[in-house]
Amino acid sequence: MKNNFINFIAREWLFLLSLCGLLFSSYYLHAFATFSQADLIPIFLLFTLFVVIKGLENSHLLLQVSSFLEKSKFLPQKLLFISFFLSMLISIDVAIITLLPIVLSLKIKQRDKLVILVALTAHIGAALTPFGTPQNLFIYSYYSLNTYEFIKIIAPFSFAMLALFFIVSLFIKTTSIRKKEESIANINKPLAYIYLTLFLTVVLIILHILPLNLLPWILLFIFFFDIKSFKVDYLLLFTFIIFIGLTANIKQMLGTTIEHPTHIFILSSF
Repeated sequence: MKNNFINFIAREWLFLLSLCGLLFSSYYLHAFATFSQADLIPIFLLFTLFVVIKGLENSHLLLQVSSFLEKSKFLPQKLLFISFFLSMLISIDVAIITLLPIVLSLKIKQRDKLVILVALTAHIGAALTPFGTPQNLFIYSYYSLNTYEFIKIIAPFSFAMLALFFIVSLFIKTTSIRKKEESIANINKPLAYIYLTLFLTVVLIILHILPLNLLPWILLFIFFFDIKSFKVDYLLLFTFIIFIGLTANIKQMLGTTIEHPTHIFILSSF
């Protein structure tokens, strides 16, 4: 029992730390964090993505892709450039959501370092284009910036960081730890096609090409079609919810002491 409790703390330290931060900040403000509709929409999107990605896992598609990648040479470098250029083209959210489930399904040494590298590289790739991040899109449209000038200003920073991460990737040795006798299940093609279609649909919703009101219909379809896909990491989902509440509290705490441009910078980072 004691070991289970220690393992839980070691495994879910981020959730527990975030929860403590939310409770202490709420106590300081004498009010619990409130969530607006704008706050809950990303959570709803994230939950739908969790369910769809779980469906892709159940179809064994991710397992086959990861098994293929494990045999690939220069894996860290390939994932580095894929993450960088993918986030430039389809935004950071979609790039990370597309790549991380594949990386997490790899059975290789130093997988945790590869996850961090892919996530960081997606950030610097997305920073390069006006539509890579919501912040970039806001700045680009609000100030009516020229696309060439925008990219020209950001490019030195993005490519310098890409070069740095490339050097770091050379020290990541991704030796496969999959047992030779371990069999790889065949892809359930009908299931894979269905979930790939649903995944593409959710991506188009994130990109504001399709309406948000399709999300409940997607979840309803999966509920009746393949309820096993609802076995997702709900604790991780609650961690995101807690983060939103904690961020709202921090905004409120900092908002009462804005006396300098540095305060504005710190506040905007949340």
